[in-house]
Amino acid sequence: MIDLLRQNNKIIVNTDIDGVLSAYVLCKYCGCEIVGFSNSAECVWWRSDKIKSIYDAVYIDMYVPRKDVPTIDQHIIAYDEKTLSAIASYGSKLNPNLDNPRTFLPNGSYYLKYPFGTIHYILSKLGKIGVDVAFDHMRVVCDRYGCPLNIADFILRADDAMTTSLNSNYVDNAKSWWWWLKEEGKMSNNIVSLTNYLNKCPTVWTDVYGKKSAIATYFQREFGCDSPDGGFTYITDANGATNERVVKYLTFFFSLLGGEDARKYLAGVFDARYRIAKGKAMRIYMTPQFAKELRERGTINGEEVFSYGYVRSSNRPANFSYTVM
Repeated sequence: MIDLLRQNNKIIVNTDIDGVLSAYVLCKYCGCEIVGFSNSAECVWWRSDKIKSIYDAVYIDMYVPRKDVPTIDQHIIAYDEKTLSAIASYGSKLNPNLDNPRTFLPNGSYYLKYPFGTIHYILSKLGKIGVDVAFDHMRVVCDRYGCPLNIADFILRADDAMTTSLNSNYVDNAKSWWWWLKEEGKMSNNIVSLTNYLNKCPTVWTDVYGKKSAIATYFQREFGCDSPDGGFTYITDANGATNERVVKYLTFFFSLLGGEDARKYLAGVFDARYRIAKGKAMRIYMTPQFAKELRERGTINGEEVFSYGYVRSSNRPANFSYTVM
């Protein structure tokens, strides 16, 4: 991962909690610079003073299929084993479902997909090279919305990792992936601390949901987030200036995780003017014909695919989410 980011340290990040946590870690420990944001659907905001186009940065928590665009994400991105091998050969894509192969087909592989966030994957990858990210996991952030919330709770809110691990149909799969993260990360203190914390958490649904609900309330009341995982639909005003809610949100979490000094990683981010690339978010049922078109031409129905992910198993409708610009 470090080698990939040495070649290009400019990152475009998702605005939800997974993207924010990942951005902080990558800025502090990998020397990255935030040059844009995405809402993981139809919008990319980018700085033309830092990059020449939306294809000139590393995308965090979003998969962009162009071979020359580096990405670090955790989605199912391969239709089958043949597609997985082709994507892995690019050398520009980091994804746990490539490292520990999982594909859309067969369903047996999809059901065992990576179930956590990009941040957990990044922590493990850094642990593998001896970089142990320092978090005060048990530090309480607030106790105003039904239950105390600590830093570990927010880290485990990324991609609903806590709920998946404690009370879901995929608890066994979650356990196997926690072991994989620990082994891959050479028993990184971060991953070990998170698993130890999970082992002490109540598993009954009312407690798990109560924690999740409290975080959603926190995001909405403290920052005016548009989604329960901390995301924003739009981050700028009509002139391209950063929305004050986003400024408050990023400043708070960067400072919470790294202290006052962490704000230096946001220098220039809020004062910049952003251009917006706006596309169209689509959902379809993936067929062998569509998969062939995507593999051979990079298109669906003749339109170039900017980003995508398999979001449901093959026996469910609207299982393929993608964006065209």
